[in-house]
Amino acid sequence: MSSASPAAPPTYLRLDPEAWEEIRVAYQAGATAAQLARQWKVTANTIYDHARKGGWGKKRAGAVVARAHRDVVAGAEAAQREEYGAYFDEVFDDPFFGDVADPNFLGQRALNASARAMQRGAFDDARRLVQMSEIYFRLAPNLGRRLLMVVGDAIMDYRYADSLFAREPGDKCIVKERYWRVRDERFEKERETGRELRRLRDKVAAFEARTG
Repeated sequence: MSSASPAAPPTYLRLDPEAWEEIRVAYQAGATAAQLARQWKVTANTIYDHARKGGWGKKRAGAVVARAHRDVVAGAEAAQREEYGAYFDEVFDDPFFGDVADPNFLGQRALNASARAMQRGAFDDARRLVQMSEIYFRLAPNLGRRLLMVVGDAIMDYRYADSLFAREPGDKCIVKERYWRVRDERFEKERETGRELRRLRDKVAAFEARTG
């Protein structure tokens, strides 16, 4: 006499009421009889019999399932708002002169929030925040002009540029290092040009003094 394979589902197992209650909940939530039969090692017909006798109508449970899904989604959205709020609370506390209705401003804030998320290791949040910033920047076609104005101000005003590229003790930044190196070289050239002009003026003054 051969024995059945342990992997094969038996035609029936005597399940306790608690197990059948779990099956009922899963069935009304959308699981199929075939899926539950494989999971609980009973036949699909047995599940159909219990569903018919117990009145496990999926249609009647639809509203319950929908409300449960709504609550899950609402909870996830609330958690997301709470998590994102922590990032944005930090970046909006930063000193920044901007219009909160300006897409440029909001896009930059979203980028800053993404950076905060990356610092915490929340890379999925960081990616979503970057996508948010891209949406804001697409709504702000004048971003390039505004950045150009910032660069122009830096070129025309050394004090403004120095503030943008200010270095802190121990600060390692290639861009800042290059700025200060180029700045020092340019200032040295300007000082040398000034010295040449002064020497030239002195020669002209000496020549005029000799010739009367």
